[in-house]
Amino acid sequence: MDNAKYLQYEHRYKEKEYGIPWRTAYKFEVEKVFEKLTSKYGNPLEGNQNWTGDPHEAIFAVVLKDYKDI
Repeated sequence: MDNAKYLQYEHRYKEKEYGIPWRTAYKFEVEKVFEKLTSKYGNPLEGNQNWTGDPHEAIFAVVLKDYKDI
């Protein structure tokens, strides 16, 4: 739960430390995970007007929904 919540913030620190090649690979992997999760579970933020399209927010919303269901 915490990993999904802070993923969108923690990657900024890694980005500064490791540079552009890391950021490029990271964004590719996040998009891949985002596509996999939303194809399997749907995107709970899809109809939300406040959603900026950030895949980090959608990943957190999927994890949060599953966490609350438990």
